[in-house]
Amino acid sequence: MEILEKSLYVWTGKAKEKLPTMILPNGYGYLDYVEGLKNSLLEYSSFVTLPILSGQNGHSGCLNIEKGSEDLENIFHSITQRTNLICHCSSLMFINEINTDNFWEKIDKIILYSYLSNPIKHFERYKIKSQKYGVNINQIEEALLKYSDSRVYNRIPRPIYVIHPKTAMNRIRANKTELDKLSQNSNIVSIVEPEIGYEIAPEIQESKTSFITKKYFSKIL
Repeated sequence: MEILEKSLYVWTGKAKEKLPTMILPNGYGYLDYVEGLKNSLLEYSSFVTLPILSGQNGHSGCLNIEKGSEDLENIFHSITQRTNLICHCSSLMFINEINTDNFWEKIDKIILYSYLSNPIKHFERYKIKSQKYGVNINQIEEALLKYSDSRVYNRIPRPIYVIHPKTAMNRIRANKTELDKLSQNSNIVSIVEPEIGYEIAPEIQESKTSFITKKYFSKIL
């Protein structure tokens, strides 16, 4: 494993002919589920990367949507290859705010794992869990209002494949009606709801991350 500029983890994969895959965690940063996911993705990627954003995992600063977007733009200045993204939950908001060609010309496809339909509804829980996981945040609640309308994501200029397992937490993040509304966006290629999936949690979950990667992610990457 290599760490670039203390903000990007890089692991060498086994599929040299494939594009790199970036794991973009949600606002809680690098939790243990990433270990199982990273290990399974190495089979289908030339490299697997994971950025650490401001305020996450002991990183200096504070995290909000604007700062997370800025961090990602800066990280992609050091990335030269086109890359597939696996966005988790709220991290889709970070890339939605990016407008620069330097970023988007390096993105191939986007997988959204666990769609968060109305972040302002989950804001209090986010603040509590951020404190639990040691994430420093300074997010203004009103800035989340526009994300109550899934059409805001239509500005993303890359194909999006949604994997939204029927876990208890995902039923809270987005119900069937909200997924149907998201599916109307022109950049949504497909929405799949597996019966099982891994949780965005401090647990490795090797069998579940391997299942989701082999059955769904590998077909897209």
